Parts: sequence; C-alpha cells; structure tokens
Amino acid sequence: VYEDVEEFVKAMYLSEGKQLEAMMNFIKNQNLAKALRDRDWVAFARRYNGPQYWRNQYDKKLAAAYAKYAAVPKSA
Repeated sequence: VYEDVEEFVKAMYLSEGKQLEAMMNFIKNQNLAKALRDRDWVAFARRYNGPQYWRNQYDKKLAAAYAKYAAVPKSA
C-alpha cells in the first residue's frame, strides 16, 4: 500500500517487480482473482477497465493474449 501517489510513482520506476506487485495488490483488493482463475475475460475487463471496456475490446484482447501464452510450451 502506498501513502500517496508520489510514493506509488517512485515504486513504479524502481523495478518491474514493483509494478507486478502493485498489479497483484490491485487484483486482490478489487476481488478480480476469481475472474482471472475462471478466465472470465468480460468480468475482468469490466471491473478493471470500466463499463466501456467493450469499446476497445479489452475482453477479446485478454482472451487472445491468454491463448497465445498458454500455448507456449513450458521449458523443462
């Protein structure tokens, strides 16, 4: 949790790890984890991007990104 927006911005400049940590905290705090687990791209996009998510097809972009990276073989 960040005390103010300046602290948040500083953390985002520190590392990719801090950016990922902030995203995970947001997902947890907004109760979005279930939508991700269920691959409910519409529910996630609506909550994350707002009710106009469909204008930029965020749900379809999430589904396409998931399909692309889920198809990548895991290295041994």
